[in-house]
Amino acid sequence: MTQWPSITTGLGKLTPDLWHRLIKMLKWYESQQPDYRRAASVFSGSAGARPFLAKIRKAKCIAVNRYEYSWIQVYLKDDNTIANVPSGKSSTVDGDDFALAAINLIEIQNTTTRASAGVYMGPDYPLEYNLQLVGGGSGDVDEEITPDIDCIVLLHTISGTNIEKGAGTTSRYVFSNVNEHDGTCITTLLTVSDPSTEPDTTPDTAFIWVEGDEVHWKNEDGIEWTLDQTLD
Repeated sequence: MTQWPSITTGLGKLTPDLWHRLIKMLKWYESQQPDYRRAASVFSGSAGARPFLAKIRKAKCIAVNRYEYSWIQVYLKDDNTIANVPSGKSSTVDGDDFALAAINLIEIQNTTTRASAGVYMGPDYPLEYNLQLVGGGSGDVDEEITPDIDCIVLLHTISGTNIEKGAGTTSRYVFSNVNEHDGTCITTLLTVSDPSTEPDTTPDTAFIWVEGDEVHWKNEDGIEWTLDQTLD
């Protein structure tokens, strides 16, 4: 608790007795509000700031496989549903939803071929799949995306102090969630038939057919060849 000084000489209407009464009220207030300084530090980014629940509202792609997120503070109700905190915190300042955007720490080291805690996204990665932003969905750089669901995260405030001489500090909001991967599953279809002549070409479909004693194969690109072994 703050150690307030005592006075023996007043100044105008601020008499020693009035000062004593004011200090007594301040001491009582501090005894009832032990965490008021720590709660006030949430926006300053100082040590001890408490994490809080937030709902992801939108995302903006800032680099390949990396996003920043707009959010609003929420709380957990007794029935295990979520509600917005009245006059609570949010990432929006003067109409800019991303003014205090949060970042997902696990995305910081993402590249075009490694993402989401080490998933390999090279040539063997499914063709129509993408790393999903938190809440579902994906987009190109500078694109804003509305997630598929209202994802709830635990936001922390860090100082963001720049160690360069003369640099200022900027409070940052962060969380850490592993990203999912999703997309359209594409398979190459194979039709096996036994017509007397070559089947009609169908896009994205391969055929096997028999002519006389030979087995023929045509892939989805229309390239045809005959199997080495003929039928008995």
